Amino acid sequence: MSKSEVRYQDVSSTELNSRAANLCKVTLVPDEAHPEDIVVQGCPQCGHETTWSEPVIVVRGIDIDVTGDLARVLLDGFRDAGSPINKRDVTVRCQCNHPHPGAPKGVMGCGRWWSLKVGWGN
Repeated sequence: MSKSEVRYQDVSSTELNSRAANLCKVTLVPDEAHPEDIVVQGCPQCGHETTWSEPVIVVRGIDIDVTGDLARVLLDGFRDAGSPINKRDVTVRCQCNHPHPGAPKGVMGCGRWWSLKVGWGN
């Protein structure tokens, strides 16, 4: 079965999580010492290139886009407060740019989603 023949299914499984842990590339941006975003690349089901990005810290109730120096100030404040911010569970969905049989109209990707435990620093 080729990559594009993988049928669309909106599902996840522990087996897919395990494959993702071995196959997906995880990058902390801009670096591991001061991460602002977790970037996950690759789909363990269809094998197509896909990229998922998630902020390290989500502050609910604030309707602004926090990046750059302000993000660093907030991250340093959370670190100083003793909040554990060196690990995260990330849920990723395939968003590859390939059509898959059975996908809803206009939807790209194979529909699979998986969870990764991401940790960094000490």
